[in-house]
Amino acid sequence: MRRGGFDQSCIVYFMQLQGGGPIKIGACEDTFRRHRNLQTGCPYQIDLVCEISTNYFAEAFLHDHQKAFRIRGEWFEPNAALVEIITHIKEHGSFPERVAQELENLWEIRESLKRRAMNYQTDAKQKSAG
Repeated sequence: MRRGGFDQSCIVYFMQLQGGGPIKIGACEDTFRRHRNLQTGCPYQIDLVCEISTNYFAEAFLHDHQKAFRIRGEWFEPNAALVEIITHIKEHGSFPERVAQELENLWEIRESLKRRAMNYQTDAKQKSAG
């Protein structure tokens, strides 16, 4: 559960039902505790496949990136693009370059829109005061 803004640090994790089942893309501060809580409510073995220290924006991006494969909530069907991301994180401890670049581009767009909104609000206040 996101407790702060998109820029707040977290661990994005990938958990999978044993035997090649659905993959959960989630975010938390303590993957051990999150895994234990998920496992308690699930009759099937859940494996922590990998994790990466990042922020909540990356989790939201991954959910959107995988929306065509969404089963329900944060659970997704395994697919080539998701397996590629997971494999790269496991092998290199980072997102694949293509994903990292897309995340960076979207973050820059987000920040630019935030600045525009703040400028618009400032201009509107100055016009109403003047």
